[in-house]
This record gives sequence, structure tokens and C-alpha cells, in this order.
Amino acid sequence: RIHVVHHGVDCDFFSPLPTQRSAVFTVLFVGNFRRNFAVLAQVCHLLEPYKDIRIRLVIPESKIIEFKGYKNVNAESGLSDSDLRNAYREASCLLM
Repeated sequence: RIHVVHHGVDCDFFSPLPTQRSAVFTVLFVGNFRRNFAVLAQVCHLLEPYKDIRIRLVIPESKIIEFKGYKNVNAESGLSDSDLRNAYREASCLLM
């Protein structure tokens, strides 16, 4: 027998903001599993000169040190479900 368990998203909980996002363009990256942190570091380096772009990383605590030197990168770990929902809501785009 084969059972398929689909990845699901609670669309009632993870829903768009009823109001507009902030004026700052925010790139959001979330995750650990099957993520290429070397490429992510290159992207952060390429976007660093753009002062109007903020990069928010939700990554494992062990990876945060790798992104400390970037001026427009905020790396964090251990967000609650509500904080993660807010990160998605506040983002202008998601970087995978």
C-alpha cells in the first residue's frame, strides 16, 4: 500500500495582510533542509550594495554566524508560528 501525505499550508493561518506591506523591499529566505547556503551567501553579497533592499533570513542558529558581516541582512532562528507568519506577511518576495 502507498499512502501520500501532501505538504499542506493552513490558508486561514498563513494568509496575506489585510493592509499594505511596508515601503522597504524585503527578501525572505526560510529553511534548512535542502537549502544551498553557499549560493545564499553569494546572493546576499550581490544584493549588499542595494540600500533599499532588506534580506531577512530565518535559518538554523548554527548558520547565523555566516551572515553576520552583511549590512542589509538580518539572520534569525527559532521563530514561533506567529512570528513566522508575520515574516511571510511582511516579505516582498520569497527567495528559495
